[in-house]
Amino acid sequence: MSSLSRIFICLFLLLSADLWAWSRDVHKNIADAAFVRLPAEAQAYYFKLMHYAPDDSMYFSDLSPWVDSVRKQPIAELYASYQAEVPLALMPVARSHSTRWHWSNASVYRQRGAEQCSFRNAGQLETVYPALEKALQEPLSPQAELLTLAFMMHLLEDAHQPLHTMTMLRKNCQSDRGGNDFCLIKQAGFCSMNLHSYWDSGQSVARNKTFWKNLNLEPASELPLQMQFNLVLSESQREKNKVYNTDENRMPHPNYQSWADTFSRERLTKAVSRLNALLLAHWRDKHI
Repeated sequence: MSSLSRIFICLFLLLSADLWAWSRDVHKNIADAAFVRLPAEAQAYYFKLMHYAPDDSMYFSDLSPWVDSVRKQPIAELYASYQAEVPLALMPVARSHSTRWHWSNASVYRQRGAEQCSFRNAGQLETVYPALEKALQEPLSPQAELLTLAFMMHLLEDAHQPLHTMTMLRKNCQSDRGGNDFCLIKQAGFCSMNLHSYWDSGQSVARNKTFWKNLNLEPASELPLQMQFNLVLSESQREKNKVYNTDENRMPHPNYQSWADTFSRERLTKAVSRLNALLLAHWRDKHI
């Protein structure tokens, strides 16, 4: 390996050492970008709703990444801990936790023989999000409204991260768990970056403050807000072979990184636009 290559990899590792934090920042940035583009009256409504936030120090954009911190808590227990009732639409899942809510995978076959494997999608994103939509339309206490909205925000954002919508099956029929077992950089026998965390980072786009500042919302008329949610998932799934068009145990080729930047820009723009439309529609529903 050349000295220049070593320097590049070391620099990349320094930038991506805290990929969980980047992922948290991406969630925050999407929520913030959607929020600041709301009318002042809508912003005021959500500021008031934040009086019932899980933590007094939270900003509105903190709601979305907060959902990751309560993945393993049963829904009924979570709502009760914040003096909130479980919406009727969520009662079928009230005893379970939300770990499997965050993804819904299509299968990718790259190894010869893997296409013979049977595949069962265990993710619940595609089925839970419509239930959350119904839940938010119920007459809820402010506490329940805010918790339900936080889940919707987070899961809508997750649906735009490609590796929350696909997984590769190997020839032994083992899944790579949405890229979590697809190692890109290994050091001392430890995988320091996998394909899932690579996409969780949002690429260089997510670190570009100008992108978030100048982002233009897509026209609401073009967005399937009353969504068949599978349409949102399929936008990434159509590109599944490109997402997996890189080798394990090495940094992606510059051409792949350039495409990933472009695709991340598209997915982030749609995520902000759809979240803005969701928040605007919910505020209007409350003021009919």
